[in-house]
Amino acid sequence: MVEALKGSFRSRRIKGIGITLLASVLFLWLAQVLWIAKINLALWSGFLLYFLVLGLALLNPRKKVPFLPILKVSTWLQIHIYVGLFSIVVFSVHIGWRLPNGILESVLAGVFSVVAISGFIGLFLSRILPQRMTESGEALVYERIPVHRRTLQERMKNLILDVESEIGANVLTDICTSYVQVFLFKKSHIWLCLSSRHRGFRMVRDKLLQAKRYMGNVELDRIDDVLDILDQKRNLDLQFSAMRLLRFWLFLHIPFSASLLILGLGHGLAVLIFGGRF
Repeated sequence: MVEALKGSFRSRRIKGIGITLLASVLFLWLAQVLWIAKINLALWSGFLLYFLVLGLALLNPRKKVPFLPILKVSTWLQIHIYVGLFSIVVFSVHIGWRLPNGILESVLAGVFSVVAISGFIGLFLSRILPQRMTESGEALVYERIPVHRRTLQERMKNLILDVESEIGANVLTDICTSYVQVFLFKKSHIWLCLSSRHRGFRMVRDKLLQAKRYMGNVELDRIDDVLDILDQKRNLDLQFSAMRLLRFWLFLHIPFSASLLILGLGHGLAVLIFGGRF
């Protein structure tokens, strides 16, 4: 089943890349024809580029109304990716394969570059983060993560008190107080989800396991509870890191896309008005 899905995805990807390459070649040929015919290539490529960007921007509203019978959201996403790649070719032709001169043109080129680069970053993140989040453990709701964190901290605090009340000072509670609790209160950095290791988790877990030889029966009976808390915190850190990174990417990609539409409209009107088209 998994292999069939991978094969289907690979087939769709090859088809999408093929169509994009064909569209790019046809567009470059048409651009050459228009240039030879001395037709205003910048004007017509600008119109095409603006409508492409406008179409790309429709993906976000489409996600907010998934019940509409206008293709699947996943299909929209695939179209978004390949149209985005094609728009880079159109943009390159529009600016004449050179750096722009004017202030507005330079700003527009910069904003388009940010949108394009962030699009590639988003594509990379969407390919690796969902799988890592699934493999990490239980899926969590972003807004509930602080509650989960406090729950783990309380569990650890109660476990330490229970063990101390039963046998007094001991190796397990020393390790938990010195390392485990510190780890539980420490927040993960945003790039954690891109790493294959969680150094903080591994360090605390290794110290705990190394100290097992010095523990008594009561401590050994509770060590699995501590390891379970550690593993839940590891999963919490990775889930939080991944969701925060994806949100940060959206806060970059979507506002710059909206800015591109506004600036592009102003740029187009300025060209039409001052170029004598109206």
